[in-house]
Amino acid sequence: MYSMEELKTWWEVPAIAHFFSLFKSCFSLTDFTIEELEECLLTDGEDDKSTIFTSRLLTQLLQGCYSNPNISVTTYHDTLLHIMKKRWEEEDGRVNPLSSANADFHSLPTMLKVQIIHRLTEYRLDANVSVFVLVLC
Repeated sequence: MYSMEELKTWWEVPAIAHFFSLFKSCFSLTDFTIEELEECLLTDGEDDKSTIFTSRLLTQLLQGCYSNPNISVTTYHDTLLHIMKKRWEEEDGRVNPLSSANADFHSLPTMLKVQIIHRLTEYRLDANVSVFVLVLC
């Protein structure tokens, strides 16, 4: 289990908060403080409020990655598995922590959840850039 002091040293946490703050209007993202994010990351999987919060972040990022507003907090899991297989594992060459049948995002170590959410913000930007490039061509 990580402490709040450890979590505050991870550069990805403010990067995630900044992404959501910067793009909240144009991507219709949740508005939150970095303190709310930090608290929810530490208690995700143990506290219903935190689990719902992180599920909402994942859902919003995945909706944008796939241009699919039908992805919801109750259905995002399969989409998360898909993007982790295609982007995280095959493109990025990382070990996929969600590849086993019993794997659940909310049971992963906090650092790994932070890394996944951060990478999803990058995938989300990639999706928007791809659409922009197609429009220009």
